[in-house]
Amino acid sequence: MRIFALLFCLHLFYLPIKAKQLSGLPEGTTLHKLTLSNGSFWAVDYGGGHIFASNDLGGSWQQKAHLGAEFFEDIQFTDSLTGYVCGDYGYVYKTTDGGNHWTEISPLVSGRIKEHYRNIPGKNQQPKGVFVAYYDMHFKDAQNGYISGFSTEPSAEKPSFSPIAFTTTDGGKTWNQISRQLLNTEDYRAGSPAYMNGMFYLNDRQIWKTRKVNNNWVVQHSEDGGNTWENALLPGFKPDDRWVLRKVLFQNANDGFVIGGTLDEDSPKALVFRTRDGGNTWSVLPNQWPHLHDALLVSNTLFVTGKNGLIDSISLNSGPRWTSLQHLPENYSIDGSVSIHEIRDTTYMREVSRSPLYVVKKSTDFTYIGIRSNNFTILNAYLVNNDSLKILHASAALGQADYKRSGQQLTTPTENFEWIYRDPASWDEKHPNGVNTIEEFYERFGWTANTWTMGSYREFEMVISNQHFDKNTQLVVSFGSLKEDTYGIRFYLNGEEISLTGTPANDKSLHDGYLINPISLNPALHEK
Repeated sequence: MRIFALLFCLHLFYLPIKAKQLSGLPEGTTLHKLTLSNGSFWAVDYGGGHIFASNDLGGSWQQKAHLGAEFFEDIQFTDSLTGYVCGDYGYVYKTTDGGNHWTEISPLVSGRIKEHYRNIPGKNQQPKGVFVAYYDMHFKDAQNGYISGFSTEPSAEKPSFSPIAFTTTDGGKTWNQISRQLLNTEDYRAGSPAYMNGMFYLNDRQIWKTRKVNNNWVVQHSEDGGNTWENALLPGFKPDDRWVLRKVLFQNANDGFVIGGTLDEDSPKALVFRTRDGGNTWSVLPNQWPHLHDALLVSNTLFVTGKNGLIDSISLNSGPRWTSLQHLPENYSIDGSVSIHEIRDTTYMREVSRSPLYVVKKSTDFTYIGIRSNNFTILNAYLVNNDSLKILHASAALGQADYKRSGQQLTTPTENFEWIYRDPASWDEKHPNGVNTIEEFYERFGWTANTWTMGSYREFEMVISNQHFDKNTQLVVSFGSLKEDTYGIRFYLNGEEISLTGTPANDKSLHDGYLINPISLNPALHEK
């Protein structure tokens, strides 16, 4: 069976996200790392050694310092006055006056290279000494903290990269070098939540990290402090893709994100994955962001930073949140071919209703409709509530219409279906509000279907996010089929034929894609 790309590309919910135009940042600045302190954002740039602050959640910025590191890799405040920043060339700085002044407190490393040389014309690219870069930092309070990174000798015949880590108990006055393995100790995890050493610690038991396994990116999750790990595949990766994953972070034991971006120099795109089940399954979060560098969860808001001066945010509680199709098993595919397996299998989805020609199943996230018609057909789904009706139409076009109760009848403000997608193989017509793919259609509207030209014209599939349903919603399905050698349109509710409006002519008009205004629903619908 063809596995349609929908399984790998559909998303949690649609987010029309674009970068904001920021003031106070030099043109072309990339905000690399971000933190929040006392209601203000603090950020470091990518490759400039600058520290910036914002008092309006990223709308405008003020440069606070220009320090010795080229790339700062982490910034953290433990209170309104005390903050730390660390990065390459082995630099660590501290402020005790709310970021107005910064003092170097770098650990002593014998032979440490301080002078910038990397990618600078005329500079020796293999200087003698030790290059140190600190990528992670975590302070449990103003006195007790850890930094972690790597060291290398550029002049060595075959330079190697060695882990390096330090701890302090006096706010950076003195440092003790430790093994990076000691970072995964109960003492360190007592300061959780934290991101360090490539891992996110929610508490002393729950840990997540990303890694590549057999050319696939996975998120590993431990519930016993790192003694054992379970793998969960991130969707959409191919072995030859050039992507980098920069961070994993969790809001609680269930809701988490992985962020990063493509390495396409011409058009670097963001990568955002989300889980709602503790990392067991992941889905792609659609966006229009450039390559991301960092992310921060503040209450129910996700803030991100990235290339082109990006800082943006999304509320995790607002807007339509269309649940992913990631849970659709491999044996199911929205490709216009309704297999015997899809009709019979009940392992992953609970069967709701069926007739000899169709099946309706539900998972926790979505409702699946599969039609095995014996003739050319159109597939419609009708979501019937006491005071509303939503019609989802799928033929060579995908469109929808919404009715609301007005007195004893239902009315719609439009004269025609809202046609948003048509299969380009069948239609040359352009639509003013059209979308290009049925994946995008799902992102915007929370349902999708194959068009008939994508598979057998006798087979149809539709998937609807369960967020379109409440406890009172009734699902009516209509499609065309032969019955006793006569072609007819069949309306089904819970596996039994029924009329939607009580009038065959009105049923046929709605099924064929023509709106009737106003309409009355068949009273028998509410008796089922």
